[in-house]
Amino acid sequence: MTEADIDAVSAVRVQGWQAAYPGLMPQAYLDAMSVARDAAERRSRFGRRGAAVAVRTPSAAGVRPGGGTGRHGGRLGRARTRP
Repeated sequence: MTEADIDAVSAVRVQGWQAAYPGLMPQAYLDAMSVARDAAERRSRFGRRGAAVAVRTPSAAGVRPGGGTGRHGGRLGRARTRP
């Protein structure tokens, strides 16, 4: 991914969640998702060596792919970025 891809990646992520998770995630959480905010967060981390990227559910939902609540407070996944 390059910095030029950030807006498109954020749009896919936010719109994908909003389309895929109604009824599974709190609607207020989905409605509050913002492509601009997601892109701004990605830009703030982009290019930082070893920056961790964590994707979390709202703590009230505490769900993760495959179901269940998990022992990590609803964390969906974590990846390390490289410059």
